[in-house]
Amino acid sequence: MLTFWPIIISCILFRAAFAHNQQRIARLSHNPGAATILTQLAAATVSLCAIPLIDRATPISLEPRALLLWIGSSISYALFNRSQIHLRQHQDNGQILIFNEFSNILMIGVGVAVFQEQLTPARIGGAGLILLSSLMLQLQRGKIQFDKHISLNLLAIALLVTGMTLEVLFIRDFNIPIYLAIDWFLQCLFLMSLERISPQQLFQEWQTGPRRHYLLTGFTWSFAIIFALLAYRVGDVSLVTPLRTASLLVSLMGSYIWLGERSRLPQKLAATTLILSGVTLIAQSRS
Repeated sequence: MLTFWPIIISCILFRAAFAHNQQRIARLSHNPGAATILTQLAAATVSLCAIPLIDRATPISLEPRALLLWIGSSISYALFNRSQIHLRQHQDNGQILIFNEFSNILMIGVGVAVFQEQLTPARIGGAGLILLSSLMLQLQRGKIQFDKHISLNLLAIALLVTGMTLEVLFIRDFNIPIYLAIDWFLQCLFLMSLERISPQQLFQEWQTGPRRHYLLTGFTWSFAIIFALLAYRVGDVSLVTPLRTASLLVSLMGSYIWLGERSRLPQKLAATTLILSGVTLIAQSRS
Protein backbone atom coordinates (compact mmCIF):
# COMPACT_ATOMS: atom_id res chain seq x y z
CA MET A 1 0.00 0.00 0.00
CA LEU A 2 1.32 3.44 -0.92
CA THR A 3 2.24 5.75 1.95
CA PHE A 4 1.86 9.52 2.29
CA TRP A 5 5.02 10.80 0.60
CA PRO A 6 4.99 8.55 -2.52
CA ILE A 7 1.37 9.57 -3.03
CA ILE A 8 2.19 13.28 -2.72
CA ILE A 9 5.21 13.06 -5.06
CA SER A 10 3.14 11.27 -7.70
CA CYS A 11 0.44 13.92 -7.35
CA ILE A 12 2.99 16.72 -7.84
CA LEU A 13 4.40 15.26 -11.05
CA PHE A 14 1.01 14.53 -12.60
CA ARG A 15 -0.32 17.99 -11.65
CA ALA A 16 2.63 19.69 -13.37
CA ALA A 17 2.14 17.63 -16.54
CA PHE A 18 -1.59 18.36 -16.51
CA ALA A 19 -1.06 22.13 -16.23
CA HIS A 20 1.36 22.09 -19.16
CA ASN A 21 -1.02 20.22 -21.46
CA GLN A 22 -4.04 22.28 -20.39
CA GLN A 23 -2.17 25.45 -21.37
CA ARG A 24 -1.45 23.91 -24.77
CA ILE A 25 -5.16 23.21 -25.22
CA ALA A 26 -6.07 26.79 -24.35
CA ARG A 27 -3.70 28.02 -27.07
CA LEU A 28 -4.64 25.54 -29.77
CA SER A 29 -8.34 24.74 -29.32
CA HIS A 30 -11.09 26.42 -31.38
CA ASN A 31 -14.09 25.88 -29.08
CA PRO A 32 -13.13 26.28 -25.39
CA GLY A 33 -16.33 24.66 -24.11
CA ALA A 34 -15.93 21.63 -26.38
CA ALA A 35 -12.24 21.44 -25.49
CA THR A 36 -13.09 21.30 -21.78
CA ILE A 37 -15.58 18.49 -22.38
CA LEU A 38 -13.14 16.49 -24.53
CA THR A 39 -10.48 16.59 -21.81
CA GLN A 40 -13.07 15.49 -19.24
CA LEU A 41 -14.15 12.58 -21.46
CA ALA A 42 -10.51 11.53 -21.84
CA ALA A 43 -9.96 11.76 -18.08
CA ALA A 44 -13.12 9.74 -17.40
CA THR A 45 -11.92 7.00 -19.76
CA VAL A 46 -8.55 6.83 -17.99
CA SER A 47 -10.28 6.59 -14.61
CA LEU A 48 -12.40 3.69 -15.85
CA CYS A 49 -9.22 1.89 -16.90
CA ALA A 50 -7.75 2.46 -13.40
CA ILE A 51 -10.68 0.78 -11.61
CA PRO A 52 -9.06 -2.71 -11.52
CA LEU A 53 -5.84 -1.25 -10.11
CA ILE A 54 -6.96 1.11 -7.34
CA ASP A 55 -9.42 0.97 -4.47
CA ARG A 56 -11.30 -2.12 -5.68
CA ALA A 57 -12.88 -2.90 -2.31
CA THR A 58 -14.61 0.45 -1.75
CA PRO A 59 -18.13 0.84 -3.21
CA ILE A 60 -20.01 3.91 -4.39
CA SER A 61 -22.23 5.17 -1.61
CA LEU A 62 -25.92 5.69 -2.45
CA GLU A 63 -26.62 7.52 0.80
CA PRO A 64 -28.73 10.65 -0.02
CA ARG A 65 -26.45 13.07 1.83
CA ALA A 66 -23.38 11.82 -0.06
CA LEU A 67 -25.18 12.04 -3.40
CA LEU A 68 -26.30 15.65 -2.73
CA LEU A 69 -22.76 16.64 -1.76
CA TRP A 70 -21.52 14.92 -4.92
CA ILE A 71 -23.91 16.92 -7.14
CA GLY A 72 -22.81 20.20 -5.55
CA SER A 73 -19.15 19.29 -5.90
CA SER A 74 -19.57 18.22 -9.53
CA ILE A 75 -21.25 21.49 -10.55
CA SER A 76 -18.56 23.54 -8.77
CA TYR A 77 -15.77 21.61 -10.48
CA ALA A 78 -17.43 21.83 -13.90
CA LEU A 79 -17.64 25.62 -13.70
CA PHE A 80 -14.08 25.87 -12.37
CA ASN A 81 -12.67 23.67 -15.15
CA ARG A 82 -14.49 25.68 -17.79
CA SER A 83 -13.14 28.94 -16.37
CA GLN A 84 -9.57 27.64 -16.54
CA ILE A 85 -9.64 27.24 -20.31
CA HIS A 86 -10.97 30.79 -20.68
CA LEU A 87 -8.41 32.28 -18.29
CA ARG A 88 -5.54 30.47 -19.99
CA GLN A 89 -6.47 32.17 -23.26
CA HIS A 90 -5.69 35.54 -21.63
CA GLN A 91 -3.06 34.71 -18.98
CA ASP A 92 0.04 32.56 -19.03
CA ASN A 93 0.39 29.24 -17.24
CA GLY A 94 2.63 30.52 -14.44
CA GLN A 95 0.40 33.45 -13.55
CA ILE A 96 -2.71 31.29 -13.27
CA LEU A 97 -0.97 28.59 -11.23
CA ILE A 98 0.48 31.09 -8.77
CA PHE A 99 -2.81 32.92 -8.33
CA ASN A 100 -4.65 29.62 -7.81
CA GLU A 101 -2.49 28.97 -4.76
CA PHE A 102 -4.73 31.41 -2.92
CA SER A 103 -7.08 28.45 -2.60
CA ASN A 104 -4.65 26.96 -0.06
CA ILE A 105 -5.41 29.76 2.37
CA LEU A 106 -9.12 29.14 2.08
CA MET A 107 -8.62 25.38 2.49
CA ILE A 108 -6.64 25.92 5.69
CA GLY A 109 -9.63 27.89 6.99
CA VAL A 110 -11.94 25.09 5.86
CA GLY A 111 -9.76 22.53 7.63
CA VAL A 112 -10.07 24.47 10.87
CA ALA A 113 -13.74 25.49 10.62
CA VAL A 114 -15.26 22.37 9.06
CA PHE A 115 -12.89 19.54 9.94
CA GLN A 116 -11.78 20.79 13.39
CA GLU A 117 -8.11 20.73 12.49
CA GLN A 118 -5.65 22.66 14.63
CA LEU A 119 -4.71 26.20 13.57
CA THR A 120 -1.02 26.33 14.40
CA PRO A 121 1.34 29.34 14.13
CA ALA A 122 3.17 27.51 11.32
CA ARG A 123 -0.01 27.20 9.27
CA ILE A 124 -0.87 30.85 9.88
CA GLY A 125 2.61 31.93 8.80
CA GLY A 126 2.49 29.68 5.75
CA ALA A 127 -0.88 31.08 4.73
CA GLY A 128 0.48 34.62 5.08
CA LEU A 129 3.38 33.87 2.74
CA ILE A 130 1.06 32.33 0.16
CA LEU A 131 -1.21 35.39 0.33
CA LEU A 132 1.80 37.67 -0.13
CA SER A 133 2.85 35.71 -3.21
CA SER A 134 -0.57 36.19 -4.82
CA LEU A 135 -0.49 39.92 -4.14
CA MET A 136 3.08 40.22 -5.43
CA LEU A 137 2.06 38.86 -8.81
CA GLN A 138 -0.53 41.64 -9.17
CA LEU A 139 1.98 44.38 -8.29
CA GLN A 140 2.71 46.62 -11.28
CA ARG A 141 4.46 49.99 -11.08
CA GLY A 142 4.11 50.05 -7.31
CA LYS A 143 0.34 49.39 -7.33
CA ILE A 144 -1.74 46.24 -7.06
CA GLN A 145 -3.67 45.85 -10.31
CA PHE A 146 -7.14 44.30 -10.48
CA ASP A 147 -9.10 43.69 -13.67
CA LYS A 148 -11.94 41.48 -14.93
CA HIS A 149 -9.62 38.50 -15.26
CA ILE A 150 -8.58 38.83 -11.62
CA SER A 151 -12.26 38.86 -10.67
CA LEU A 152 -12.80 35.70 -12.69
CA ASN A 153 -9.74 34.18 -11.03
CA LEU A 154 -11.24 34.86 -7.60
CA LEU A 155 -14.57 33.37 -8.66
CA ALA A 156 -12.76 30.30 -10.02
CA ILE A 157 -10.90 29.86 -6.73
CA ALA A 158 -14.17 30.08 -4.79
CA LEU A 159 -15.64 27.37 -7.03
CA LEU A 160 -12.54 25.20 -6.58
CA VAL A 161 -12.60 25.47 -2.79
CA THR A 162 -16.33 24.75 -2.72
CA GLY A 163 -15.85 21.63 -4.83
CA MET A 164 -12.91 20.42 -2.75
CA THR A 165 -14.70 20.98 0.56
CA LEU A 166 -17.82 19.11 -0.53
CA GLU A 167 -15.69 16.34 -2.01
CA VAL A 168 -13.71 15.76 1.18
CA LEU A 169 -16.98 15.39 3.11
CA PHE A 170 -18.04 12.30 1.15
CA ILE A 171 -15.02 10.89 -0.71
CA ARG A 172 -14.03 8.39 2.02
CA ASP A 173 -17.15 6.37 1.16
CA PHE A 174 -16.46 6.24 -2.59
CA ASN A 175 -14.38 4.12 -4.92
CA ILE A 176 -12.09 6.82 -6.31
CA PRO A 177 -11.68 5.78 -9.99
CA ILE A 178 -15.40 4.96 -10.37
CA TYR A 179 -16.32 8.22 -8.67
CA LEU A 180 -14.04 10.26 -10.93
CA ALA A 181 -15.26 8.61 -14.13
CA ILE A 182 -18.93 9.18 -13.26
CA ASP A 183 -18.21 12.69 -12.01
CA TRP A 184 -16.48 13.72 -15.23
CA PHE A 185 -19.34 12.33 -17.30
CA LEU A 186 -21.77 14.36 -15.16
CA GLN A 187 -19.66 17.49 -15.66
CA CYS A 188 -19.67 16.89 -19.43
CA LEU A 189 -23.47 16.67 -19.48
CA PHE A 190 -23.74 19.80 -17.33
CA LEU A 191 -21.45 21.84 -19.58
CA MET A 192 -23.07 20.56 -22.77
CA SER A 193 -26.45 21.66 -21.44
CA LEU A 194 -25.17 24.99 -20.05
CA GLU A 195 -23.34 26.03 -23.24
CA ARG A 196 -25.59 24.15 -25.69
CA ILE A 197 -22.70 22.20 -27.18
CA SER A 198 -23.85 19.46 -29.56
CA PRO A 199 -22.12 16.11 -30.21
CA GLN A 200 -21.35 17.44 -33.71
CA GLN A 201 -19.43 20.36 -32.20
CA LEU A 202 -17.47 17.95 -30.01
CA PHE A 203 -16.57 15.84 -33.02
CA GLN A 204 -15.53 18.92 -34.99
CA GLU A 205 -13.29 20.12 -32.16
CA TRP A 206 -11.75 16.65 -31.91
CA GLN A 207 -11.03 16.66 -35.64
CA THR A 208 -9.53 20.14 -35.79
CA GLY A 209 -8.12 20.58 -32.26
CA PRO A 210 -4.95 19.31 -30.53
CA ARG A 211 -6.03 15.67 -30.10
CA ARG A 212 -2.72 14.57 -28.58
CA HIS A 213 -3.02 17.15 -25.83
CA TYR A 214 -6.64 16.19 -25.13
CA LEU A 215 -5.48 12.64 -24.48
CA LEU A 216 -2.42 13.66 -22.46
CA THR A 217 -4.46 16.11 -20.41
CA GLY A 218 -7.04 13.44 -19.65
CA PHE A 219 -4.37 10.94 -18.59
CA THR A 220 -2.40 13.30 -16.33
CA TRP A 221 -5.55 14.95 -14.95
CA SER A 222 -7.07 11.63 -13.93
CA PHE A 223 -3.99 10.37 -12.09
CA ALA A 224 -3.27 13.75 -10.49
CA ILE A 225 -6.71 13.73 -8.88
CA ILE A 226 -6.56 10.02 -7.99
CA PHE A 227 -3.34 10.60 -6.07
CA ALA A 228 -4.66 13.82 -4.53
CA LEU A 229 -7.77 12.07 -3.20
CA LEU A 230 -5.65 9.19 -1.90
CA ALA A 231 -3.54 11.80 -0.10
CA TYR A 232 -6.63 13.27 1.56
CA ARG A 233 -7.32 9.83 3.00
CA VAL A 234 -3.95 9.60 4.73
CA GLY A 235 -3.23 13.25 5.58
CA ASP A 236 -4.88 16.41 6.92
CA VAL A 237 -6.81 18.62 4.50
CA SER A 238 -4.82 21.71 5.49
CA LEU A 239 -1.54 19.83 4.91
CA VAL A 240 -2.24 17.92 1.70
CA THR A 241 -3.60 20.92 -0.22
CA PRO A 242 -0.51 23.16 0.21
CA LEU A 243 1.95 20.30 -0.35
CA ARG A 244 0.49 19.70 -3.78
CA THR A 245 1.69 23.18 -4.73
CA ALA A 246 5.24 21.90 -5.07
CA SER A 247 4.06 21.11 -8.61
CA LEU A 248 4.15 24.88 -9.17
CA LEU A 249 7.94 24.99 -9.41
CA VAL A 250 7.97 22.09 -11.87
CA SER A 251 5.24 23.79 -13.92
CA LEU A 252 7.07 27.13 -14.03
CA MET A 253 10.24 25.43 -15.25
CA GLY A 254 8.25 23.61 -17.93
CA SER A 255 6.47 26.79 -19.00
CA TYR A 256 9.80 28.60 -19.33
CA ILE A 257 11.40 25.83 -21.39
CA TRP A 258 8.54 24.50 -23.54
CA LEU A 259 5.92 27.28 -23.63
CA GLY A 260 8.29 30.24 -23.90
CA GLU A 261 6.68 32.07 -20.95
CA ARG A 262 9.41 34.49 -19.90
CA SER A 263 7.44 37.63 -18.99
CA ARG A 264 7.69 38.89 -15.40
CA LEU A 265 9.96 35.99 -14.55
CA PRO A 266 11.56 37.67 -11.48
CA GLN A 267 8.11 38.27 -9.97
CA LYS A 268 7.07 34.69 -10.65
CA LEU A 269 10.23 33.30 -9.09
CA ALA A 270 9.83 35.52 -6.04
CA ALA A 271 6.19 34.50 -5.69
CA THR A 272 7.16 30.83 -6.07
CA THR A 273 9.81 31.20 -3.36
CA LEU A 274 7.22 32.63 -0.99
CA ILE A 275 4.80 29.81 -1.79
CA LEU A 276 7.41 27.11 -1.22
CA SER A 277 8.41 28.79 2.06
CA GLY A 278 4.78 28.80 3.09
CA VAL A 279 4.45 25.15 2.15
CA THR A 280 7.52 24.32 4.26
CA LEU A 281 6.02 26.03 7.30
CA ILE A 282 2.72 24.22 6.85
CA ALA A 283 4.46 20.87 6.38
CA GLN A 284 6.30 21.37 9.66
CA SER A 285 2.97 21.61 11.46
CA ARG A 286 2.33 17.94 10.67
CA SER A 287 4.83 16.74 13.21
